[in-house]
Amino acid sequence: MRISVRPTWFTRLLVLAPHLAAVIAVLLLPPFPLFLRLGLLAAIVFSFVYYYRLHVLQRSSRSVVQIEQDAAQNWLATIADQDGENRVAQLNLRVSSFVSPFLLVLNFKGLDNASYTALITPGGMPEQDFRRLRVRLKTLNLNSSVERYND
Repeated sequence: MRISVRPTWFTRLLVLAPHLAAVIAVLLLPPFPLFLRLGLLAAIVFSFVYYYRLHVLQRSSRSVVQIEQDAAQNWLATIADQDGENRVAQLNLRVSSFVSPFLLVLNFKGLDNASYTALITPGGMPEQDFRRLRVRLKTLNLNSSVERYND
């Protein structure tokens, strides 16, 4: 099964909403020194830009643009590179991945110990493929295809 990771309006909302809530929270804080508020706002903006590039624009060196599971149950991902070229990496699915009817958050660890995350929403792929992927993820043999961590 080969899946293209395409951002949708829901992906944009998942990136924007928590950052917007954080900006509002900082602005509504009781009186804090201006330099502290500006520092918090700068950190929030930096975080927003990072995650927007990673998951929406898919222009980060850790952006997953396509995933597939081969016959041997290995996960292969196409990762975006800074220079516009894509590379293929073998990844291990982490048990910290999240599966729901409206969102799949697939956390991977590469053979180089780098972490990768794919946000997949139903609007980014055909409905039947999304359902099949959800079922496959729920029925994985956790001892062989998912790396266990003591997080």
